[in-house]
Amino acid sequence: CLAALAVVPAAAAREARQQAAQDRLGQALALFALLGDALGEAEAANSLANLHSGCGDQVRALPLYHRSLALRRSMGDRVGEAGVLNNVGLVLRDTAQFADALACLFASLELAVALQDDRASAHAHASIGTVLTELGEHSRATEHFLRALERLEHWPDPALEASARTGLGRLLTRLGHAEDAQPHLERALAVAHRSGRIDDLAAALHALAQLHQVLGQPERAEWLLQEALAATRRGGQALAEAEVLLSLGEHRGRESADHDAPLLLQQALCTAERLSADHLAGRIHLALSTWHERQQAFGPALQHHQAFHACGQRVQGQAVQRRLRTLLARSELERAQDHAERERRRGDALAEALDSLRESERHKAEQLRSMQHQAALLEIGRAHV
Repeated sequence: CLAALAVVPAAAAREARQQAAQDRLGQALALFALLGDALGEAEAANSLANLHSGCGDQVRALPLYHRSLALRRSMGDRVGEAGVLNNVGLVLRDTAQFADALACLFASLELAVALQDDRASAHAHASIGTVLTELGEHSRATEHFLRALERLEHWPDPALEASARTGLGRLLTRLGHAEDAQPHLERALAVAHRSGRIDDLAAALHALAQLHQVLGQPERAEWLLQEALAATRRGGQALAEAEVLLSLGEHRGRESADHDAPLLLQQALCTAERLSADHLAGRIHLALSTWHERQQAFGPALQHHQAFHACGQRVQGQAVQRRLRTLLARSELERAQDHAERERRRGDALAEALDSLRESERHKAEQLRSMQHQAALLEIGRAHV
């Protein structure tokens, strides 16, 4: 009871802090615009959008991101443009607009590669991995997560490493590779603890809970889910909180006839619908349908199953699927062209090295012949003496 009573003042204090931060950033944005400082305005717009996005207010976040994007482009700030495109892609992912999200993220990656910016490339690869995971493109998602981690070997970024390892670990768990997932998730948790980023901590805890469910350790999974839920609430992450509530509801529904399960799932569903997260709402409807079916309440089970299909149709209808296939095919073509270009450059480098080696061998042969000729002349000279 005491813990429940503490939630209200903690939430109120968090909301007050968030509102104060929004007010200050709004004032800074207006001041930079008044002064004609395009860079300051772009930074302030992006920061304010990040704040709104973190609070689950994607409607207010998107126009601010687009404002920052326009300013970056007007200044020719291509690195900044890549970063904002990545942010826009993540907002679109959270609202289940996966085709638009991928379009933004592939554009971000293209810019980053052209600029040879490994850090921006790592961000784009990790973000693309999360979207492809949602779409069930597991092989492609794994490749993008691994590319992100490969680039981070040269440009350490704790927040991004935690995010990429959590995404990869969660995907490996889903594919049944728990032993491969565990080192990534434990590393992600350690990095998140060191960085102090509450959103990364919550995500790593949640992914570890799902891993322990697969490993058949329900008590450990329950504890981790409770920790993850507390972390999402401390950070004010509405979407992440709904995802944890879904996992907790499913977990309790499987482990016992716990009647808290549907209440947890209903809480998650209300948040997902408020945030227009149809991909998450669909999974919650499916979980509710399964729970009601176990209770032999077939009417509600059917209603939630129908709602699950409706969400799926909105998220991945035929028009969306066509666009996704086009984007993925273009990505594959660009990847093949990039691979061919790398192989061409590698072949050119090898050919140049071979030519250099041949030239060196020719030079050595000429030196050897010259030395042999000189030795012969010396021998002739000695014979005449």
